[in-house]
Formats: sequence, C-alpha cells, structure tokens
Amino acid sequence: MTFYSFRRLIRRKVLSYFFLLKVLFTSSFIKPKQKKIYIDVRGVVLNRYLFNFIKFFTLNDYTVYLPYDSSVIGKLSFDNKSGEPKYASMILKEKIKIGKPIKKSGVSWITKEQLSNDFFNSEYYDNKLYYHVPMSKYPLMYNSEYLSISTDFVCSRKKSGFISGNFDNKRYKQITKNNYFDIPNRVEIFNYIGSQSYNRKIKTYNELVDFIESDEDNIVLLINAEDDFRLSFSELIKTLERFSFFIALPGVVMPQSHNVIEAMSAGCIPIIHDTYANLFIPPLVNNETALIYKNKKELNDLLIECFARSQEGISILRKNVVDYYDLYLSPSSVVEKIVNNQFDKIFIQAEHISLYLLENKKNI
Repeated sequence: MTFYSFRRLIRRKVLSYFFLLKVLFTSSFIKPKQKKIYIDVRGVVLNRYLFNFIKFFTLNDYTVYLPYDSSVIGKLSFDNKSGEPKYASMILKEKIKIGKPIKKSGVSWITKEQLSNDFFNSEYYDNKLYYHVPMSKYPLMYNSEYLSISTDFVCSRKKSGFISGNFDNKRYKQITKNNYFDIPNRVEIFNYIGSQSYNRKIKTYNELVDFIESDEDNIVLLINAEDDFRLSFSELIKTLERFSFFIALPGVVMPQSHNVIEAMSAGCIPIIHDTYANLFIPPLVNNETALIYKNKKELNDLLIECFARSQEGISILRKNVVDYYDLYLSPSSVVEKIVNNQFDKIFIQAEHISLYLLENKKNI
C-alpha cells in the first residue's frame, strides 16, 4: 500500500468516526416512539431498497435503530450525489437512532445474520421461514406529499394501456445480454408496441391531458420520458388513475422495476410477462391479479382483448390488484409480516449484487 493510499484510508476512517459522532449527537435529541426496531444492516448493501425497507418502518410510526458502527454511518454520510449511495444516504434523514435501544422489552430485532441480498436464490423460495421484501416504489414516492395524494379507484378510466419511462438502448438491453432471465427487454417491448396500429406516442404533457379529456380510447399510450417529457410524481399518480392497464416493463438487469408497484398502488391492472409475474411472492395470477403473456404474439392478442373487456370485468380485476397491493406490497403489509413472524432470513434486493450471488450459486 502506498503512502498516499494509507493516508486516504486513515482520512476516511477519521471522517467516518466524525460522522458517527455527529449522527449520535443529532439523534440524541430524537425522542423514541413507542414502537422500536433495531436493524443490523452491516451485512447488506446500502442502497435504495434498504432505504425503502427502513422507510416502511418510519412510515408505520417506528423509531429505527442502526448499529453503532462508524463504517456504516460513514458510508451513509459521505457526499453521495448519484446512484445507489444517494438513496442510501437518505436513511440518515429518517430520524434514526444509533446503537441498541436501552430498554429491550417491546423492541423488534433484525440481526445481521437475518438480512441477506441473495434475493434470487431459488432455494429460499416457497419457504415460510424466509421473507423476500417485495419490489417497492421509487424512494421519493414515499415522501408524505405524494403519499397524501388520495387515489380515486372508482373514477372514469380509459380502457387503454399506459407506458412511461426511459428506453435507452444501451442500458435497457443489459437484461438480455446478461441472460439471467427469460424475458424480452424493455426496448424490445416498447418498439414492438410502437409498431402496432393501436400505439399512440405522446410528445408533450398537453397532448397527454388532451387525450385523457377526449373520447379517444382503446390504445396503448407511449411516453419516452428521456427523449420527450417526464411526468412529475404527482402528475404520474394522477395519470395512472385514469388508465385501466399498465404495461409492466423490466428494469435494467432484472425484471423487477418500481413502475409496476406505483401503477398497482394506483389501481392499474398490470400486463406483465410470465417470468416477471412469477417473481412476485406470491406470484401474480393471470386474470386474477394481472394479465400475463409469454411472448410478443400473446402480448398483442392480450392488448386487443383488453380493449374489448367489459367495464364490470375490469372493475373486478382492478379490485383484486388493489387487494394484492394492500396485502403484499404496501409498507404496512411488509412491516406487519416482519414484526409478526420470526423469519430465519429476510432478503433485500440489491440488483447487481443479488445477480452476482445468483451467478456464484450456478458456478458452484
């Protein structure tokens, strides 16, 4: 190790300890709530999914305690402006406390050994001793200003499908190149639907508003958020509740993406690939909690069928979707399952790291 590297290491350790003391001082003024949970995060990746996991507890009126560990607090405190460290650093804004609670009674505990990022290991599926924390919304969607927007589940909705997102060729073809999952990538689906007569590309927000207020229906509306325009979170929530169907597109390296969770919470019925549907726990079921296809030909037939569905049938399916969200995907459902069960393992998504762990299992 060079002198420069050694000096940088020492500097980082000193800064980490300084940040620990700073967070300790700040959190000493936080009055613990009646419900408390200690979460030992030292064995998992500090990322957006961990932030959401912790956020679920604070949303449900818990005080969250993290380990007295300068390396953990240091990682959360350094100048994190982008990527997963940016979202992980938001954990310290959740009025967390450091160290184990003084009073042990009435406290829930999650040990270091319980938490794991080995999310895709099939050995751990279908076992009541293990819990996979479900995919969640984009982290900022759990801010109070967006959670306070009341979704109208009985409003008049278009009998149309909705897609909005980033369709960058380089990024969103990675899932195909990595070959972990048998599923068409996001760009492939977007281009396929874009070649059909029922597609409608929207270039501006005013065009979107005009379409929603018009009598035009029975299409799949496409918004390229990177090239054309991006909806704000509040605009997205209000837009989703005006559509009956949402085409669930895979993420960068794995099928799961936050957009389908946001859509289901707003009462949209997911149109989703079979591989993706089976990664939900419990799996989404065709014509019960989703509309499921196995290839692009089936997707095309399914979309045409959706346009012909009765409003009564759509309403029944929507209720099932909302019930599924409430039972398995909502913050309160996650917290309830964690607190009321003694799970041997709790798996938290970590994208590339989870896939790396999966690959290691295959190579053993």
